[in-house]
Amino acid sequence: MRFPFVAAVSLLATPFLVFVSTGLDVYLRNQLDLDLQVGVLWTSLAACGATWMLAATLLSRAERRWARSALWAYYLAGPLFLAYVMLRHILWFLVNPVGLSLFAALWVVGSIRLARVHDPLRVAPAFAALAVSWVASDAWGFAQRRIVYVPPAEDRPAGASIAAPNVYHLLFDEYDTRFFLSTLTPEVERALGGFTFFPQALSTAGRTMASIPAVFTGGPVQDVHAWSALNSDRSFLHWLRLGGYRTHGYLPLLWSFEQQQFDQAHYHLRRHEVDHTGLFVATWLRAYLPEMVWAWTGPQNWVAQLGAGRQLPISSPIVSLAAFGKALEDEPRRPASGQYVFVHVLIPHGPYVLRADCSRRPDVTRFHPTEGDPLDQARCATSRILAWVELLERLGRLDDSLVVIHADHGAPFDWSSGRPVWIPPRQQRGLELRSLLLVKPPGAARTRPLRVVDEPASLLDVAPTILAVTGVEHRMELAGRPLPLAPQP
Repeated sequence: MRFPFVAAVSLLATPFLVFVSTGLDVYLRNQLDLDLQVGVLWTSLAACGATWMLAATLLSRAERRWARSALWAYYLAGPLFLAYVMLRHILWFLVNPVGLSLFAALWVVGSIRLARVHDPLRVAPAFAALAVSWVASDAWGFAQRRIVYVPPAEDRPAGASIAAPNVYHLLFDEYDTRFFLSTLTPEVERALGGFTFFPQALSTAGRTMASIPAVFTGGPVQDVHAWSALNSDRSFLHWLRLGGYRTHGYLPLLWSFEQQQFDQAHYHLRRHEVDHTGLFVATWLRAYLPEMVWAWTGPQNWVAQLGAGRQLPISSPIVSLAAFGKALEDEPRRPASGQYVFVHVLIPHGPYVLRADCSRRPDVTRFHPTEGDPLDQARCATSRILAWVELLERLGRLDDSLVVIHADHGAPFDWSSGRPVWIPPRQQRGLELRSLLLVKPPGAARTRPLRVVDEPASLLDVAPTILAVTGVEHRMELAGRPLPLAPQP
């Protein structure tokens, strides 16, 4: 062996590229969905180490022709895998069974031919250089893109209290209006007395990171980053604070950037009792292996979304409920005026791990529309709405406060049969984004019946409504309009 150290390093190129580099990419695209559990990467490192040891065994037998052929195949696997990943969306035959088989056959035949005329150790320096450059590049990229959870800073000093109605802004993720209607029993209607319900309300986008900025800016957000929507003067939060409001946020980790407009920013606590190693491995397999390898498992919504880098772990609804409970606990300690409270709850969005009483279903192990019951999780969400309303009434704050409750977008279900039937991603184009929207203005007593307004409405109307009711001055360009609320006595 002429270059033992160089050869040993060169053997790292292929497994690092195939397992570690791609694993880092999958983790970074899904790190919030994986609860920032960087430990899931041990599977990539273990696969890399095991493959390296196999190649080292081949290297020790490099004097034999079969070992040289296998070593050539090993060296070529990295570049060919990279070519496959880069070209599979362009060259359709690479994902076709026949084309993929031909690709593999050329790889094997080429390795055998090369072994007859060239010693594979001749390319060891080149692959060693590739290995070093890939490791350095990916380490730098990982350090730059990795999110590290930092607990929120101490509360900022409270400003002067103002005599303005408290604003309670509750967002229930993916709470489609049709789900809410399925939970709207006579008892729920009575409990929501004083509220105005807008069953025709539509969202502006089918993704949280696009719809929430629209809510806070009151306008289309094609050119607005989520950070700007929550932290700049384009957000109604900015103008509420200028008007003297003290702001409180209970936020999922997807909003875990610097919060300048929340005096208090509480993030949903992470739950590590749910290990996401299996979720990470499944994501990697479906992101990089040919579809023909795993398509036998059947069409799965969570598979499609995870491959695109967007999904929630099964712990998210549970963590979210805990954050909602924290908001309920904190409310009695807040003043009865001049406060804005925003709570983003990740229900009834799947995975559907909750029963109607909000207890956990232990049989749900992954995100899939056929696991769990979305209607039960919707009932849990409605029960949390009622819990908040009842708390405000016990505190004597309900009548004098503005309560805004809405979703961020609809859910991909077909209700033509009377029950929700999941719609596969390829058939969701043009799906109507009906979003829950409930508003109780100050002065509307709970003794009044629930008012239903069938006029067209939009989540773009949330910002104008909050600004109009609170009366704060602003210089925002609003695409929506204040909602027609129940007249005050």
